[in-house]
Amino acid sequence: GVYVSPSLAGVAGDALPALVRAIKQDERRKRAERPLAPGEDDDEATPCCQRLNPFGRPRTYLFVLTCVYVFWYAGAFFGYGPMQLMLERRGAFSYLCDDADLPDVEATDTTTTTCPEQNAMLLNVQFVAQLTMIASPLLGAWCDKNGPAEVAGGLFVSGALGILLLAIATSNLSIDWLLFPSFLCSGLMAQIAGLMTVQTGLIFEEPRTRNRAISALNALYDAGAITYLILWYIDTHTVLTLPTMSAINLALFVFVVGSAIKC
Repeated sequence: GVYVSPSLAGVAGDALPALVRAIKQDERRKRAERPLAPGEDDDEATPCCQRLNPFGRPRTYLFVLTCVYVFWYAGAFFGYGPMQLMLERRGAFSYLCDDADLPDVEATDTTTTTCPEQNAMLLNVQFVAQLTMIASPLLGAWCDKNGPAEVAGGLFVSGALGILLLAIATSNLSIDWLLFPSFLCSGLMAQIAGLMTVQTGLIFEEPRTRNRAISALNALYDAGAITYLILWYIDTHTVLTLPTMSAINLALFVFVVGSAIKC
């Protein structure tokens, strides 16, 4: 075997972190000296993960914003059961039932009377929305070709449109067919958010930190299935209705995802 003296090992252990820091400083210097392209300003030349924000820690700021929309919005798509109960309470597709089977929203707090035709239509809403999973390979190719920033714009548009259509459909049940495009948009947003969990983790330089960030985002993505359960509890125990909560959700979504895109 090869003998390495403790003193030599100690010197190597001290020199390695210094070498890593020197390499990173050299990369930052080269990045700062890079000439700007025509029409490009200093802010555009700075990578997204290096730009400052009100918190002064861009990576952490973007990570926190991603945690919020991955959990509260994207993961919610996979917990449709409580949402179906809320739609039943609102009377969505109740015209498919006989008069005797119409849901009586005022007479009960947590349950309504439904008919098989209404249940089938509400289940079809989620079934059609789940077809967006087929688009995952195409979304991945889009992200690889044009970068995560452009894909995040698609997440913003599809998510905001889905919540907006949900608020409109539940406010005016004569156009409750809008639930189909609403959940289609929400499903597309959920698939894009699944891609963003990895893209957000990649902004961290340390492999250990990067892996932890991706694992945490994936866990929140799965845990987000309880979001509709939380909204169902609010819907049945407070004065807030599904259209009102949808409007609040839309405002929060625009702020959170819009801030993440600007980061």
